[in-house]
Amino acid sequence: MTSGWNLQEDKGPLILVVIWTITPLAAILVASRLYVRAAIIRKVELDDWLILLSMILSLTYVVLVTVSVGYGFGKHQDTLTPDQIRGARLNAQIGSLFAILAIAIPKLAVAAMLNRILVPTPFHRNVVWFLGAFVTVSSCIGIPVLMTICNPHQATWDKRIKNAKCRNPVSSTNYLLFTGAVSAFADLYFAVYAVIVCWKLRVSRLKKIAVSVALGLGTIACVVAIIKCVQLPTLKKRHDTTYRSSDLIFWSKLEADTIIIAACIPTFKPLFRLFRKRKTPAVTGGYFFSPADHADCGIWGANSATDSLRGKDLTATHTTNTSIPDEDPTLPLPSDRKGDQTPSIKSDIPERAALQSLSFQQPITNPDASSPV
Repeated sequence: MTSGWNLQEDKGPLILVVIWTITPLAAILVASRLYVRAAIIRKVELDDWLILLSMILSLTYVVLVTVSVGYGFGKHQDTLTPDQIRGARLNAQIGSLFAILAIAIPKLAVAAMLNRILVPTPFHRNVVWFLGAFVTVSSCIGIPVLMTICNPHQATWDKRIKNAKCRNPVSSTNYLLFTGAVSAFADLYFAVYAVIVCWKLRVSRLKKIAVSVALGLGTIACVVAIIKCVQLPTLKKRHDTTYRSSDLIFWSKLEADTIIIAACIPTFKPLFRLFRKRKTPAVTGGYFFSPADHADCGIWGANSATDSLRGKDLTATHTTNTSIPDEDPTLPLPSDRKGDQTPSIKSDIPERAALQSLSFQQPITNPDASSPV
């Protein structure tokens, strides 16, 4: 019962403000990421599709929560009619399924992105994939756990169903606490692992700032996941769930979108270059790092690709795209030989390649200037 409480309390407006504030920001960043990958880099990877799927799931969750608030979710149950209670709990229950997936799937996207741009050792590559997959699988198992609390399952949101059998919600709540703790640990591990690798990179200040922002958001996602776990015990109490579970609704949304935003930031290097009217090197794949940045990352980020770079003096020469653009191979270079006004195309191609190869070698005295942004 809600005796002694202010029955006029309504957390519905707070829920709507929170979810509709962060949703447009996340959607804009996801759209920008897809524009970079599809239009500028022209190479869409697995993590891009996973982030898009996560954003769709997050948007679906927002719609269902909005409908639930319209029925009265956020208000005390004693102030609602049976139909309002049913509508509020039904949409919130279905929405929670999309929230679980919107939180879990970005972990796979982050794992795929980290393994590509940070060039980990086989051990750390496997650990990153294992954490992403374990969080996703364990979270997906939580969906039938939630849907089978009552038999028939409609009794989960409609208490007017007679002769329904519902098990104690403590067990299902404890499982959700377990998955929430694993999710928080994965966020923390990804952030710490990336910090250790990035600490050894020879990159510009802008790159370090961008990565610091992304890693900071990853840490925030870990904190949000912990706060959400603190709210989960409210599910153990069956009465007044329309009010007690209100905070859990928007904390779940914040966790999902924070991960999505953090996963998008490292892909915006081409946008910075586009705004500054500078050509984006294809070797970076559109990220703030290239494999060459990881040449001396030790056990955290070394493999056969980086080992092959260690034999070269990276401080002496560096490959850039700031030199002359590629010329049309069908056009001959001017010849210095007298009387030879129409040199052979076949013989000039190797000469042109050699000239361009020499023009790409530029001495570098400052390691931070090796990859200008």
